[in-house]
Amino acid sequence: MTAAAQWIIKYKDGDKFQFGQLYYQIYYVEYYSQKTDQFGTWQYLDHSVTKTKVIANPNGTKYSGDIVVQPVVIVGTTAYVVTDIADNAFYGCTGMTKITMHQYISKIGDSAFQGCTGITSVTLSDSVSIGDGAFKNCSKISTMTIPTGATIGAHAFENCTGLTSLTFSGNGNNIGESAFKNCSKLSAVAIPASASVGGHAFENCTSLASLTFKGYDTPIGAYAFAGCSKLPSVSLPANGTMSEHAFERCTSLTSIIIPSGMDVISDGAFMGCTALTSVSIRQYGSSGVTRIGGGAFGGCTNLTSVSIPSCVTTIGGSAFQNCYKLASLTIPGNVTYIGSYAFENCRSLLAVYIPDAVENLFDNTFAGCTGLTSVTIGRGVNDIWPTAFSGCTNLTEVTLSCNGYVSKNKQSSTAIKNAFGNQVQNYYLTSGITRIGDYTFYGCNISSISIPNSVTSIGMGAFSGCTGLTSMTIPGSVTSVESSVFANCTGLTSVTISNGVKSIGNQVFYGCTGLTSITIPSSIESIGDNAFQYCSNLAQVTLNSNTFVSDNRTTTKSFKAIFGNQVK
Repeated sequence: MTAAAQWIIKYKDGDKFQFGQLYYQIYYVEYYSQKTDQFGTWQYLDHSVTKTKVIANPNGTKYSGDIVVQPVVIVGTTAYVVTDIADNAFYGCTGMTKITMHQYISKIGDSAFQGCTGITSVTLSDSVSIGDGAFKNCSKISTMTIPTGATIGAHAFENCTGLTSLTFSGNGNNIGESAFKNCSKLSAVAIPASASVGGHAFENCTSLASLTFKGYDTPIGAYAFAGCSKLPSVSLPANGTMSEHAFERCTSLTSIIIPSGMDVISDGAFMGCTALTSVSIRQYGSSGVTRIGGGAFGGCTNLTSVSIPSCVTTIGGSAFQNCYKLASLTIPGNVTYIGSYAFENCRSLLAVYIPDAVENLFDNTFAGCTGLTSVTIGRGVNDIWPTAFSGCTNLTEVTLSCNGYVSKNKQSSTAIKNAFGNQVQNYYLTSGITRIGDYTFYGCNISSISIPNSVTSIGMGAFSGCTGLTSMTIPGSVTSVESSVFANCTGLTSVTISNGVKSIGNQVFYGCTGLTSITIPSSIESIGDNAFQYCSNLAQVTLNSNTFVSDNRTTTKSFKAIFGNQVK
């Protein structure tokens, strides 16, 4: 057996005895080897090590006064080196005023000194293992030096409310979960190199005003510094990592630089940092943050600007929710995903461009952005949820480059007005859109819209109910105008049907009472039933369509049936 990791280790308690003030117990660390042969797998004892630990008083009496842990205790003629403080050895010994431990102590057990509210200082040896809750609630400890290589268990110094000074004398410390949580008087911490910071490790250290990281790759656990309300700034480790909510509620933090060596800003990382005004996310070449997590900057109510580099591909849900003062935002072209509520209630945003790589805009993505006046939707967007721009009451201009979204609409309940609001008066369609889908602009409050020459078909009811629409030019690239496209557009007074359009569907101009004249180009091959029904003011029709005129053979397709009897 050559590697320590291969041993099967077992512990066996031995005799208890009193020596001086304290009780001790001998225990054995037994190292077993494992062997497999034709009879099966079996273990055999290779060797054992005898150790001695301080234990609680077996009769239940709590230790008190000044306590000295002897380096060596003698039983009969045998001397034993004391190496451990057992679990709960001094638990709740409120009458203890001082503890002196020697350099051989390598392990302090779980809750060993928990609730010892009388002790004021502790000296630890190098590489000591400090158990979970070892000094929890020791409210009078004011200073603590953590030696090189020491490991600090979960809750080890939690609620040490008198702790004002914490020093790490070397490197390589693992700081456990909630290790210094609620140490409300701790004012400064320097995290050593080769250390790790566990979840909640310094949460609610409300006097912490100085934080430095000496290592370049320190991992920072979830909620590690959450609620450190006096922390004004922090320089993050260059290649470190952050778990979720690491700096949540650091309400004095005014600015933050995310180094290029970090690839993720975790969920809720800076949530509720209400004093934060600027965020710089660094990029070096192709290296940098790829994901801004859900709620990462949510509730940063004073954040005015954020620089998002081109390496970012994902912006999580609620990432910038309730950033009321965020006025400037550039979403880089490599972003493919923007989550629900990502920019909800960013009231100061004026304009937004959604890059071509984004495919969906989910619920409430920009809801409540009351300052937003213009939006440009990139070519890749295929779906916009009805609430994506809910409550954007000042949004008046929308540019649509997204052929997939514009072309696929099938029902009035998913019309564009439901996504952007009925107050939008100006829609712009960019070249590249090939079809305007069924009911796309149904009921929209628009006065005019330009259809690009790339459009080849206009779906059923696409502009129906747009009562403010006054003029329309259908370009020659459009071969088919499907049924009811302009039905009940009562304000429509001018329509140009360009040469190239081949068919006009049923009831296309149904109820367009403002229409007084129409010219039918020579390219028209068919006009559907009741295409101009109830166009009560239509008085003049110019026919340039020889095919349509010469092929008409039925009374149901007579000019009177198509255009109405009022045409003179």
